[in-house]
Amino acid sequence: MAQKTHALNGMVTATRENPIEEYKTLSRRQLIDRLNFLNFQDRDLLAIFRHGQYPHSHSISAFPEPVFDDTLCLRWDQSQDLPKKLDNYHFNHLLLNDGLCLLLVEGTLRRMDMEGLELALPEQAWEIRARRYRRHPCTGISARFLQNSAQFEGLLTDFSPDFLRVRLEANPPQRFFWIDPNAPGYLILSREEQILYSGECYLGRQGHGEETRDFVFRLANRYTQRFRTKEFRSNRQILTPAPEMIFRHPLTGKRVILGIESLSGSGFAVEEEAKEAVLLPGLMLPAVTISFAGTLDIQCQAQVVNRSVASDKEPVIVRHGIALLDMNIADHVKLEALLQQAGDRHSHCLTPVDMDALWSFFFETGFIYPQKYAALRHKKVELKKIYEKLYTEHPDIARHFIYQKNGKILGHMAMLRFYENSWLIHHHAAATKETNRAGIMVLNQIGSFINDSLNLYSIHMQYVMCYYRPENRFPDRIFGGVARQLADAGKCSLDSFAYFHSLPEKESEKPSSPKWKLTPCEEKDIVHLACFYEQESAGLMLRAMDLETASAFAGSIEKEFHRWGFHKERHLLALKKDGVLVAILLLNLSELGLNMSDLTHCLHLFVVNGPALDKNTLFEVIGEMKRKYDQKELPVMIFPRCYADSTGIGYEKIYNLWVMNLRHVDEYFRYLKRFFRGPQSESG
Repeated sequence: MAQKTHALNGMVTATRENPIEEYKTLSRRQLIDRLNFLNFQDRDLLAIFRHGQYPHSHSISAFPEPVFDDTLCLRWDQSQDLPKKLDNYHFNHLLLNDGLCLLLVEGTLRRMDMEGLELALPEQAWEIRARRYRRHPCTGISARFLQNSAQFEGLLTDFSPDFLRVRLEANPPQRFFWIDPNAPGYLILSREEQILYSGECYLGRQGHGEETRDFVFRLANRYTQRFRTKEFRSNRQILTPAPEMIFRHPLTGKRVILGIESLSGSGFAVEEEAKEAVLLPGLMLPAVTISFAGTLDIQCQAQVVNRSVASDKEPVIVRHGIALLDMNIADHVKLEALLQQAGDRHSHCLTPVDMDALWSFFFETGFIYPQKYAALRHKKVELKKIYEKLYTEHPDIARHFIYQKNGKILGHMAMLRFYENSWLIHHHAAATKETNRAGIMVLNQIGSFINDSLNLYSIHMQYVMCYYRPENRFPDRIFGGVARQLADAGKCSLDSFAYFHSLPEKESEKPSSPKWKLTPCEEKDIVHLACFYEQESAGLMLRAMDLETASAFAGSIEKEFHRWGFHKERHLLALKKDGVLVAILLLNLSELGLNMSDLTHCLHLFVVNGPALDKNTLFEVIGEMKRKYDQKELPVMIFPRCYADSTGIGYEKIYNLWVMNLRHVDEYFRYLKRFFRGPQSESG
């Protein structure tokens, strides 16, 4: 209290001796309104007493009673030690501090006792602009200051945009002179073990005291790098009406509402008056609501990452960049849908879909060609139900992107979170007769979704993958092209599979091969597969398909499918001959048609010892898998493809599996920019 009073008195004295322009007078009526607001908020003020003989002052915290005329009654704050005698002190003035300005009240004392005092209010009071920025008082915020391996603990008392006032304790053998005012330190603020701020700082000034002392620290940085810097940033939209950022301030506990100037799927910008600013770079915001005119609210976690001056004219306006750290996946798709349509009104990813129009589009574009329909026709009723569910219930595991004009679908692409941290891109189709841009536009939609999602934990997106046939020019030029351009399988990889849908009868009737055994896969088998794959390809396939020791046996994505009412099984088996590992079998079982080429309902067979696996044994094993898991038909994907070639297996197709590590997504976008020479989205 003494330190607080000393600081306030110093500001008052300096103002009297060196008058400044930033002050104004308040009438008695305005003063009464301020005092009644303090009473309404249960806030205190300071009564300042001066010694009659010596230049010494004493302050007492007091609470104002409601004021209806020119008389003010104050109650002493009973939590402080009141002086038993104030015979040598006389009342001087009252101080009201709102963190930015001081209100100086020089009234006439009428009565004073141990309960409080009564004061005749003056005709006017003085409001003095004491600070450039408002200080915001804080309670319950723990502080740790670290410097040169010394750690001091205490509490945050108040803050402004550039300074933090902390009351630290010195516990023996600590001494406050350990803190070097010329060296940087590190400050950590937390509430109940949750870190709210951490950052480098410098000592601005300090108070007095041996056991406790107030320190004012100046923030060292106006920029916090939350994520890796991206060359291709998310597209920000300026929306009308502008959404609002609503949150309870983590340091003050007060509700704050700020208008959002621009918004993307990965962050947004807000502005506020510099003198009233409540945000500081690095501050964590555990619970933020993005509100769209009160009709749509999106919840998220965020962090302030930078601050800049938006306007240096009075009042000075500062702009804060806010990074999204995480949000509910259902909220994220709503945000993506809104932003994509704001950028191009023909882009859709959440709006209702006319299912008849979608099926017509699939047939008209040749996406469902005769041979594919021959495989699908027997399950068309089930297929319609599955797609009705995918396109109307919007499960967290699936996304679809549609480009349409005047109600007519021109382009389509979809994604499926089929593995723990990998999304499968599939079902790319475009009506080239109407526009040759539709296929590119849905590809851009997917790119925006990826760019906005890869930093959000709830989306579980570390890799994107796609199966395509090498003779299909568009995916080979896009996906295959970026892999060939990067020429780094750790960033982007291509692996080739031999595919066949049913077993040739003549092969399945041949005599049995030497004895073999199918057993549940063990960790050592996964290690063997990893060693083989590293030599064969060194790509990303095993990571993306959860075939590493850390992920192979988790099974959490299956639970997510079941939660949304979809079927998904994963069976991982080892084929051994005479106890030696020959192949790893990954059997994925899901709804037929979830992927129309049944690449999500098939057997992936990874042959790690080709010479030990003849094709008769291979067909016997596949037949056993069909019987064991009650599958009349079972698409088979064999890796490496050279095994199928050397063994003479009559496969039907070749599928390339493309996988992109999203840590290097900038290189994907850089390739597309060169490939398309910077295509601009259509307008109108």
